Amino acid sequence: MVTEKNSKKIVFYDGKCGICRREISFYRSIADNDKFVWIDVTRQPDLSKFNLKLVDVLKNLHVIQGKKVFIAIDAFIVIWSDLKYFKYLAAFVALPIIRNLASVSYDIFARYRFNNLKHCQVFKEDQ
Repeated sequence: MVTEKNSKKIVFYDGKCGICRREISFYRSIADNDKFVWIDVTRQPDLSKFNLKLVDVLKNLHVIQGKKVFIAIDAFIVIWSDLKYFKYLAAFVALPIIRNLASVSYDIFARYRFNNLKHCQVFKEDQ
């Protein structure tokens, strides 16, 4: 039986975004195999079983841990907390002032990325 405590974190990322793909590829290379499930949302657009919408996961990184959904910078903090050496970055970025600055920075980047990637243009009309 899988419990919330030992279940894998499910990471939803945009595999058509070069930056996203390289970053996730790096994380995958250093992560323990039993910690994460990595889902490229451009290859699995039916996210209804996770109660997620494709447009939302294209806009921001999402992580499901147990019954909680973490989005944007909070998703990074969840990922980093389970990566060797990155756990220190997770603790630092989780500090209130740093988290706020990181969140604003990520939001600017994510908005720019979403508005400028060709495969995301289909969803711009929905905004």
